[in-house]
Amino acid sequence: MSGDKKGQKGFSLLEVVIAMSILSVGLLGVVGFFETGFKALRAGSRQGLAVQLAQGKMEELRSADPTLLSEGQDASDGMVRRWTIERSARDPRIWIVQVQVAWKNGLSPNRSVLLKSFVFH
Repeated sequence: MSGDKKGQKGFSLLEVVIAMSILSVGLLGVVGFFETGFKALRAGSRQGLAVQLAQGKMEELRSADPTLLSEGQDASDGMVRRWTIERSARDPRIWIVQVQVAWKNGLSPNRSVLLKSFVFH
């Protein structure tokens, strides 16, 4: 507080302007943290959806007869899901099943989830 006259209490206009400037700079920094947090939240949500899509297709492929299956691809919600089924070179009774879900998001250009499993037939 500044006071030239005794008995006056309060802040000068200059002190209020400086305090508001400092406060606004601090608030702008906090808003930047919220934006980064929301981007990370969206990225995590997309990854969770990709895992669900991959798990769903893996369950479908593992429950079917591998001799009747073939490679394939489909797309949904901006994600591309690819799957492959191949016979193991070491043991012809073992089939290798892979499901990959790929997508693009704002934090990193390309993301993917890959699940790999074995089917005995």
